[in-house]
Amino acid sequence: MALININPPPGTIVGTYEEILTNTDAAAGVVEASFAAVPAGQVWIIEGACCWNATTAITSCAITVTRAAVNYTIARYRPTAVYDGVQLYSPLTLFPGDFLKFTWVGCVLHDDIFARAIGVKYGIELF
Repeated sequence: MALININPPPGTIVGTYEEILTNTDAAAGVVEASFAAVPAGQVWIIEGACCWNATTAITSCAITVTRAAVNYTIARYRPTAVYDGVQLYSPLTLFPGDFLKFTWVGCVLHDDIFARAIGVKYGIELF
């Protein structure tokens, strides 16, 4: 088996991670949005993620990790008011190919929905 050395060395921070979704013209019903997948040679530590609806008190919202085509719900909330949403504050490790997905249930046509995730990107070595 060949050694694949990806620079920088393992455990080295290669950058910060932040993605923001702003959709001010959401469809009615269930709306889903996915963020970028972790590239090969990196591991991302998500330090916080959230999603909310700024127009309607929706039925529910969720944050999911998709890994190997399987969805794992890591946070779900049933909002009681506009701007009420789901928030994740505990560290979450994403491996190459993993990505975050956000779901809003009960949207009204043209709702304003938002999502945000922040964290740190680390370089890894593959053997």
